[in-house]
Amino acid sequence: MRAKSIQHAEYEIVKTMIENMGALLPPRCSTEGGTISPRWDDREQDKHATDRVMKAAIKIRKELNNKMKKLQKYLPEDHVDYDDGVTS
Repeated sequence: MRAKSIQHAEYEIVKTMIENMGALLPPRCSTEGGTISPRWDDREQDKHATDRVMKAAIKIRKELNNKMKKLQKYLPEDHVDYDDGVTS
């Protein structure tokens, strides 16, 4: 689909980032802010760094999801993810 506005393009970029986040981050990363396990060999000895990576991934995923929700109202009405924010 052709981007019909800057916000539409932003939405598609953020959606793609979220969908591909698992490939960019270490394995076992869930959509709803689950756990991840860093790929470095000494992760068992470096609990603090492992915890930081987990918290950072969860925070970024939540921020991206929030960004997507805010952009939904700018999508074209025929877009599968369109939501005008009005409940009937």
